[in-house]
Amino acid sequence: MLSGWPDDARARLEAFVDSHGRGSTGYDAAHPPVAVFDWDNTSARGDVGDLAFAYMLDNDLVRWPDGGLDAWGPLSDAARARIVAACPPNLAAGATLPTSHESPCGVALAEIVIDGNLDGVPAFDPALGPSYRGTYGMMVRVFAGLTRDQATEIGQATIERALAQPVGARRTIGRATFDDFLRVQEPVHALADRLREAGFDTWIVSASFEPIVQVFAAHAGYDAAHVIGARLEVGADGIYMGHHPFESTIGPLITFDEGKRFWIRHAIFGMTPEQALAAPSDTDPRPALAGGDSDTDYAMLDYARGLRVLFDRGGQRVTCLARRESESFVVLPQFVDPVPHGDVVCP
Repeated sequence: MLSGWPDDARARLEAFVDSHGRGSTGYDAAHPPVAVFDWDNTSARGDVGDLAFAYMLDNDLVRWPDGGLDAWGPLSDAARARIVAACPPNLAAGATLPTSHESPCGVALAEIVIDGNLDGVPAFDPALGPSYRGTYGMMVRVFAGLTRDQATEIGQATIERALAQPVGARRTIGRATFDDFLRVQEPVHALADRLREAGFDTWIVSASFEPIVQVFAAHAGYDAAHVIGARLEVGADGIYMGHHPFESTIGPLITFDEGKRFWIRHAIFGMTPEQALAAPSDTDPRPALAGGDSDTDYAMLDYARGLRVLFDRGGQRVTCLARRESESFVVLPQFVDPVPHGDVVCP
């Protein structure tokens, strides 16, 4: 039995697992049903991407990028001017920036990357697209110049610190305010275990940097091979490069909105990049179950053909999708410190 779920949600989830899992009519062990879950604020409460970036600021781990500011993505003119004014000039590529103790440079980067705005002006131009968000992309690009082991160490230190923080802790750097704690949402963990036991192929698809998510997802029973996060290319020397896979041919594309659907089709269902980019068809393989919490997850939730779980935080697109297709949605607040939100008005 799924512990921690409201009775009506638990009944629907148990019935769905029984009707699609091992032993059900039509179950095919060679092609098991797929379940996909977002990580931040879905499988866990809190945002490990925000906190890993804050940890890098606190420990002077952000490096001046090869190629200058262009390597951090589509920064707006305002963001470029702010970085130039706040951070030391004439730094060599790979030199660490003085960002600890809420220095001017650290505050500038926090407001650009976590808040995404500078005095009401977007810090990225464009700020977002169907498969990319400037803030998320830069949170990943700052790992360029590091190895996987170094990224993993940052993830481990970030998560250890955040798990020790009290639930509900908040932090502000400059004008950037964010949750300063992490917790696994244990009922979601129990659902993932139940799905695995029933023969589902169960995955995490997150917009945070993949090695960081892999460290945290291990707390909920996921092996690294079943965690898809935002990625960087890796050089022959094992060092992360400053660009995402397929960026040179497709453009910036990460596990954000339609990018989540792309990576599900490519990394889970084995489609070529060209096939994964194409419009979905009725005959495509699709997840049987998907779980998310925000508009970042819209395309992933919309792509699933069975049951969808929405931890409602007031995102208009996902909330309105759930209302339109209520028969296939389980909608509930987060289990840990649920985020309050106002009324959502749907078109």
